[in-house]
Amino acid sequence: MPINFSAMQLSKTHHQIEGLQIWRAIAVILVAALHLMQMMGGSGSLAMVRFGNLGMFGVDIFFVISGFILGLTALRAGSGEPRFESLHFIARRILRILPIYWIVILFPLTRWLRSSEVSGFTFLDFWFLLPGLSYPRVHLIIGLAWTLIFEMFFYYVLTVFLRITIRDAVRNTIAALVLLVVVGEFLGIRRSGLVIVMNPILLEFVMGNITALGFQRFGRQRRTGIAMLVAGVLAAGLVTFYTTTNVALEQNVLVGVDMLPRVGTWGVAAWLLVSGMVFWGPQVRSRLGKMLVEVGNGSYSIYLTSAISTEMISRLMARIPIGFLRSGPLVLREGIALVCVILTGMVCFWFVETPLLRWLNGRYKSIFRRRVAATAPVVRV
Repeated sequence: MPINFSAMQLSKTHHQIEGLQIWRAIAVILVAALHLMQMMGGSGSLAMVRFGNLGMFGVDIFFVISGFILGLTALRAGSGEPRFESLHFIARRILRILPIYWIVILFPLTRWLRSSEVSGFTFLDFWFLLPGLSYPRVHLIIGLAWTLIFEMFFYYVLTVFLRITIRDAVRNTIAALVLLVVVGEFLGIRRSGLVIVMNPILLEFVMGNITALGFQRFGRQRRTGIAMLVAGVLAAGLVTFYTTTNVALEQNVLVGVDMLPRVGTWGVAAWLLVSGMVFWGPQVRSRLGKMLVEVGNGSYSIYLTSAISTEMISRLMARIPIGFLRSGPLVLREGIALVCVILTGMVCFWFVETPLLRWLNGRYKSIFRRRVAATAPVVRV
């Protein structure tokens, strides 16, 4: 059965895609700012704690967006042939995530390989972002790749249900992830492997899936979207203000500390923001909005390269003989560094990720179509 390659569109209108790209841009800016603050030694003041927590909020936004986009993609594959649609789905995800990840990790790979913790199993886990038996006891090649392990696990679960129950793949994925989290609450998840596959943060993908189901059924609902967006802004503001302890730690996620409260606060706020943008679907006309859309397009490259560029830019600024770069106000130094980190990621997006994806997608379409044609039944007249 032929595969419809245009079915990878993310929404019914171009405007919804732009709105989500703005949230992606904001999310990656928040996360990059958090990494810079950690690298440049921000003070332990309450304001910095709140800012750090808001930075971690970017991860919650990313997870909800992924749940929505991939859920909607799966829903639109529901009329296809399960074997081909499931293979097509996971192949496109792998092409999107792994090749550019492999390129970026080549830079810190040699330092990681010198670690005495490395074995064949750990290398396999980290090379393919698997929720294996070694993580989180062993450090990743780039620390922020822990989020990609959750992303890839979500993709694998959705692929399985596309293969066996294509029409109900999204609903069954929701049920499976909720069941895993419930079981994890009883068994305990503070062990390798389980800390990924039973972590309550998976419920943020579920929230995105729920939005996909709602959007598929009801379409654009402007008033509802605006109401949800306003509620999301208020929720994010309240959670940021009333959370006075540092929760911007990946260790909290990876040992399962207070994860249900996090999902019920930060996760719900992210869901309201993303869902509001989806159902509202505003047009992006301003120059700032279009700039944010472009940053959102390059958010994956920015996210990956920030692990390296943050360290390099921080060290470079400390050596440049310019007073305000070395000892000026933290907000100024971090702001300059943040612009440099974003520009570095955008260069990677424009000159590495985009050409690479264009070439890989072209090769994939050619190979996949040949395989489909070869397996198609021959009708003799």
